[in-house]
Amino acid sequence: MIQKKLLVLLTSCLITYISVGQNTKFKNEGGIKIGYNWGGFKNLTLAPVSQYNYQSPVFEINYLRHTKKYRIVELKYQHWKSELNSERIPALDLEYKSDLLSLNVLYPVFDKNKWVLHFGFFTQLEAHLYGGTIAGELRQRLDFSSRVAYQINEKHRIISQLSIPVIFFVHGKLDSDIYLPDKYQGYIFSVEYQYALSHRFSIVSQFRSRYDRLQSDNIYRELQNRIAAGINFKF
Repeated sequence: MIQKKLLVLLTSCLITYISVGQNTKFKNEGGIKIGYNWGGFKNLTLAPVSQYNYQSPVFEINYLRHTKKYRIVELKYQHWKSELNSERIPALDLEYKSDLLSLNVLYPVFDKNKWVLHFGFFTQLEAHLYGGTIAGELRQRLDFSSRVAYQINEKHRIISQLSIPVIFFVHGKLDSDIYLPDKYQGYIFSVEYQYALSHRFSIVSQFRSRYDRLQSDNIYRELQNRIAAGINFKF
């Protein structure tokens, strides 16, 4: 008799949990992605090499919150460790290690017919280490950013984001200065596909591209592409 009552109680609790989850608009979202970077790199202050190439796995973790006024606040951490390879001068190959912490603050400007557009600001703090302890840099960028989301149906969603830099600050052994758009240009662009497994869980796949170009005594260029996949959890 007691077992039957416990079974009924557990079943009712499960049904209540599922029904509440289905009718709740979750404000928080966490996610983990594992991906693969590949790119080209040039920094004549670091080494007299016309172009380095690199490729590496990358780890990413993020937290996103929807506020009461439908703003988006997102924190993201990324890490990768690779090697800068030169075909012409292999003796100058270097280890390349990066840790990035970014913040998105986006405001809703359009929401109609499955389309949602946000516009706001993006900032990213980057720590780069070259050749072990040979040289290191801290970089900070502030961008204008826009995000477009399209809800295809109940399970399928596509999100795209573009960030254009306004201010770029760099400090390290190679360079220390503040750059404006007349000397620093670039972009960060991403497209993400989400498939909802349930009202809480979704799997994601992403393509991301980044370009940086610095026109100064420190000639610096970098183009990086990435593919990644992971899982998101709403709560």
